Amino acid sequence: MSEPTVPFTPKNLEQLYSTCSNPADRKSISLVIKNEETDESPRSIKNHEDFKNRPFDELWEWATTPRFSLDRSVKDQLQDRQYG
Repeated sequence: MSEPTVPFTPKNLEQLYSTCSNPADRKSISLVIKNEETDESPRSIKNHEDFKNRPFDELWEWATTPRFSLDRSVKDQLQDRQYG
């Protein structure tokens, strides 16, 4: 069953959050943004305050920017080869 989408306003967001008397229930609320000018998939936003306070373009750029992390816990096997 599909639920209707509520248009975004800070007031609507706060009303939605206020319906959850238990703070743990707030984790079940899905905050999603979609850029209707592109074919890209909607993006989930985990932080309620970011969703509420950041401008859409800034939030979209943040949500669509790939994040890479290097695992430095394992010594890089090529670390000294460039000097040898």
